[in-house]
Amino acid sequence: RIPTDTRVQGEVFLGKPEQPGTTDRLLTAPLGICVANGHIYVVDSTANRIVAFNESDGKEIGSIAVENPRHVAVDGKSGAIYVTTVPVPNKQAAMIKIDSLKSGKVLYRIVIPWTNYRQGEYYLALDSTGEPPRIWIPAVGNYSPFKFQCIEDLGDKFNNLGDPRPKPEGITAMGMRDLTVDRLRGELFVKSVPERWH
Repeated sequence: RIPTDTRVQGEVFLGKPEQPGTTDRLLTAPLGICVANGHIYVVDSTANRIVAFNESDGKEIGSIAVENPRHVAVDGKSGAIYVTTVPVPNKQAAMIKIDSLKSGKVLYRIVIPWTNYRQGEYYLALDSTGEPPRIWIPAVGNYSPFKFQCIEDLGDKFNNLGDPRPKPEGITAMGMRDLTVDRLRGELFVKSVPERWH
């Protein structure tokens, strides 16, 4: 954790680098992370779970079993949790919607395309300021024009809008590494290799 006001050396807040585990604030292989409503949600990939902690003291408040999770986003208004998962035998990569941390119930899912030349990275960015909420997922990478899947959550199912931009070719760059939504400006920012934001 790094204080934003001083930007001093960061400190380990959750987990211990030399001690993987699933108890006492330990993690096995953390990947995606997000913060919502005072809670930190972490994708603990090899433990096949999404685990949540209090942002204030790091106390674990719950976990949800998810097979091969990669990235997570949480709707602060509804408490809904969106998780991308990597392919396993007889299953394609997908995004699932979980009702809440308390119930852990998977409501529905949608198959998503291969998203990066480094197989296994399935990023997502949630914009829940409007109705319906929209989730952005990159569709291709590796020196290809940026393309996205824009997926609406209609409340009872996902609706894939494809890439709704007028000119979806846009910028060409090597493999997307992350993306985020600027809700105030209505803009989508993409991080690529080398370390650049577009």
